Amino acid sequence: MTVAPPTRARPDDSGRPVPPGGWLGWISTTDHKRAGLLTTATSLVLLLLMGVLALLMRGQLARPEETFLGPHLYDQVFTVHGSSSRSS
Repeated sequence: MTVAPPTRARPDDSGRPVPPGGWLGWISTTDHKRAGLLTTATSLVLLLLMGVLALLMRGQLARPEETFLGPHLYDQVFTVHGSSSRSS
């Protein structure tokens, strides 16, 4: 007698597919609560990153002839800060 492999079914055995678990389940979710958490986490990470870039620029502009950041690196920081904060 052959035994069928176990399938992932919901407890009510409705036959609907079960969404994947782990990080793939979070990335491909359609649940509004999870999507809200992902949006909130992304906005907080970007707020922190853009704040650090803004502090680097302010450190460069604090005094005349400051060499905290080189000209090329300052241009890169300025571009990333400006393009990321105005993505809409």
